[in-house]
Amino acid sequence: MAPSTSWTVADLESQAGKTVIVTGGNAGVGYEAALHLALKGAAVTIVARNLERGEAAAAKIRVALAAAGPAAGTVTVARADMSDQSSVAAFATVFAASHSSLDVLLNNAGVMMLPRSLSNDGQELQMATNHLGHFALTGRLLPLLTATPGARVVNVSSPAHRGCSDLALDDWKLERSYSPIASYARSKLANLLFTHELARRLAASTDGGGDPPVLALSAQPGWALTSLAGKATIGAPLQLASSVFQVFLSHSAESGACPLLYAATEAGVQPDDYWSPRFLDLKGPPAAGKKSAIATDDEAAAALWAKSVEVTGVSYLD
Repeated sequence: MAPSTSWTVADLESQAGKTVIVTGGNAGVGYEAALHLALKGAAVTIVARNLERGEAAAAKIRVALAAAGPAAGTVTVARADMSDQSSVAAFATVFAASHSSLDVLLNNAGVMMLPRSLSNDGQELQMATNHLGHFALTGRLLPLLTATPGARVVNVSSPAHRGCSDLALDDWKLERSYSPIASYARSKLANLLFTHELARRLAASTDGGGDPPVLALSAQPGWALTSLAGKATIGAPLQLASSVFQVFLSHSAESGACPLLYAATEAGVQPDDYWSPRFLDLKGPPAAGKKSAIATDDEAAAALWAKSVEVTGVSYLD
């Protein structure tokens, strides 16, 4: 169905019987997505870097589930650091061994506008966390996804992706030039290019014989009031502008989760869709988002895919 001008979590249909992973589901829009999917009956696994924070979030959700009654689902917690390929691999192995289906992989975890640092694998941290970990996790769980009718992968991006027009493949670790904002924009562009190429490869895997085995699409929460932005490294002028416009252009974490939930659950969405808040891509109910030209560039998407395989060692849909 097409989104209404007032779609909220109240419009979320039953998710009974579905198995869902939400990376970064312990806080912000990830927490809201995990909460409302579980309230509608899904068996949700929150993937958190910090297990203690993940368990604290799950405890809150379980209180809400108990109050909701027998139709509610469940929530469990697993640890994985999305910037660490060995941690991602360990989680994927355990999850695949203990589950026979996966309906939704919501690749939500992320970091935002941090000073330059490297992951345990020696990768620039924002790209490692926001893209490379999710690229590898998707590949490792793809057999489980393809075995589940109607499965979806939803990658979470940002309007910030429009601030990047070059993936800097020749300076992959950003050793020559680094900006917290530019690096974040680059990682968010990578989310959309990954989705674009994933959707293309899934379609090609059918040899023209019907719908792709898994639906790959993306979403973004707009200017959602979460703790993520508070950890960003930005200059004083931007901080001042943010405080001035926040009241007019931001919305709650629950509202920010709506485009993600829409992409993850609604009928009628299409491969490579990008769902976003309606008003200026910043607030409001879900609507079709605006991608930059490079975000749908086939050559850029293929180049990023090749680089991601090279860096992670995870190859799929060849």
